[in-house]
Amino acid sequence: MQYNPTSGIYTAPVNGTYVFSFHLAVFSKVLKVGLFHNYNAVIKSTEANNRATVSQKVILHLNAGDGVWLQVKDELTNGMYTDDESSSTFSGFLLHPDSCEFGSSRFWGLTFGPMLSRLLRLLLLSSLCSAMMPNNFSSPPDPTYSYSMDHHTREPDMPGVPGVPEPLPVLPGSQKGDDGEKGSPGPSGFSGSKGDRGFKGEKGDRGLNGPAGGEGPQGPEGICPDSCDSAEGSPGIPGPPGPPGARGIMGVKGSFGPKGDKGDTGDLGQSGFPGLDGDKGDQGEQGECNCTDGVDGTKGEKGPVGAKGDKGDVGQQGPQGLTGEGGDNGQMGRPGIPGPCSPTIQSAFSAALVTPYPTHTLPIAFPHVITNVQMHYNPIMGIYTAPVNGTYVFSFHLAVFSKVLKVGLFHNYNAVIKSTEATNRSTVSQKVILHLNAGDGVWLQVKDELTNGMYADDESSSTFSGFLLHPDS
Repeated sequence: MQYNPTSGIYTAPVNGTYVFSFHLAVFSKVLKVGLFHNYNAVIKSTEANNRATVSQKVILHLNAGDGVWLQVKDELTNGMYTDDESSSTFSGFLLHPDSCEFGSSRFWGLTFGPMLSRLLRLLLLSSLCSAMMPNNFSSPPDPTYSYSMDHHTREPDMPGVPGVPEPLPVLPGSQKGDDGEKGSPGPSGFSGSKGDRGFKGEKGDRGLNGPAGGEGPQGPEGICPDSCDSAEGSPGIPGPPGPPGARGIMGVKGSFGPKGDKGDTGDLGQSGFPGLDGDKGDQGEQGECNCTDGVDGTKGEKGPVGAKGDKGDVGQQGPQGLTGEGGDNGQMGRPGIPGPCSPTIQSAFSAALVTPYPTHTLPIAFPHVITNVQMHYNPIMGIYTAPVNGTYVFSFHLAVFSKVLKVGLFHNYNAVIKSTEATNRSTVSQKVILHLNAGDGVWLQVKDELTNGMYADDESSSTFSGFLLHPDS
């Protein structure tokens, strides 16, 4: 019960390395959310697309009693959503403790080996968000909380004394430098609200004359005046023949004619097919036999049963029968004695992008280190080097803004997985499990300068994480 579903805070039980992730549905409003460790925002995500999903994963090193939670920025950016067809989840688990023993010498009354303790400490902390209820997320656990990327630990409710800025020293011979080049345009802001309805405009000028209309219909027939004398005209040309008339009605049926003479005899027809077999006749009466030299006589009566014989020899073994159904499972045995505690090989890292739009000619550097206890990740080169042969888990969650992003995860110069995201203000994420040999390298790299739209600012984080799941030996 390290996660409190009422306050939304996970409390670390022991010193160790932990893995946290969230997958949040976004609907109707912009979402700006941060993952906090002891009042410090470790990573942040922004999603402005409607009906989208934002996800992130981070690996943290915590001390016993440290708290981790999610929190939105304000009421205008709390677009986290859940319903019958969309879930928003927050999860985390202990990857490995710093030492074999939990707390003092016991945890849950037993002492566990490192592998067993890893299995028993898998904490799937899923918390479904309440739809459109910002109070569940925006009510801070501490009144002095602020949504800022402050990675320095501070005590709650104890503000420090304001400092006095020290003036910069004036060096001898210093002078004003040349003006720098004009910076690139900043990212476009969110669309503003719809403006008020404008005033009604003045009446426009009279339009041009339209085209002439078509010819009108013929007027009525004129009337001849009284002084006109009418004269009969010449006969006209005969018209063409008319069409044929309709078919006449059928006439009345005539009377029967006289009977004709008898015709000649016809030819002989073919023979018919044979008829069906008749029914079998009744059986005749049995004849009498008065013979006395017959071969076999009538059958005699059955004799008495004889005595039981001796037991015969054992026969040969028959073939094996079919396998019967299995029986019920037995009861579980008692737990065995805990084995000895032995240290395990540990390796985990999590880092964030600082400069957006990385170059395509080199592995992407994630210089802001969140966790890198074993120093197996090089934040300057951007390459993770496997310490031993084993199975590893890698993931990335990258913010995309203004440009298309085409990125690949490489293992020894071979692209293992690739991702493409063309939606503005979105997030692309991937996870892969790889088997590595000691000394193998893993890194991220973009395709070219036109598709390097990876982004990071004060409200959006792009992260690259990985850890050793288990060594080969």
